[in-house]
Amino acid sequence: RSGGDDGSPVLEPAGQCRILLPMVNDLDEVRAVRAHLVAEAAACGRPVPALGIMIETPAAALMIDRLVEEIDFVSIGSNDLSQYVLAMDRLHPVLAGRLDALHPAVLRLVERVVQACSARPIPVAVCGGMAADPLALPILLGLGVRELSVVPTALATVKGAVRALDV
Repeated sequence: RSGGDDGSPVLEPAGQCRILLPMVNDLDEVRAVRAHLVAEAAACGRPVPALGIMIETPAAALMIDRLVEEIDFVSIGSNDLSQYVLAMDRLHPVLAGRLDALHPAVLRLVERVVQACSARPIPVAVCGGMAADPLALPILLGLGVRELSVVPTALATVKGAVRALDV
């Protein structure tokens, strides 16, 4: 994850476990998992693993100001978030072409998540198609996203595009 004072990556120690919860909708879900992790870590005599959430639902994005109380990191799942915000099935042969991660409603939720997390500070990553979209990269960086998760085949293109930008 990013986070070095000089902007360099901070790598998790080898063997350290981090848990990322998908499809989160409310604070009670996260608190229940956190309580379970704390109890299990204590029983095993191990440190509590970092707990993160996927922001894939509009509910999670809208509740982020409360969710940040219980989490250590965030990953915005741009494909699912776009699909649910715009109420379009990304696998539907007709509707899939209309799915737009750069829709203002999606971008406003991304901005909301980044702002709430940066106040803590909690690292925010973006994954999915948006993270590898050359049109989205300047917007994401402008909103404060500093971590992108892309498929290996997109890595060189994304790195080149990011290096060419001046935040």
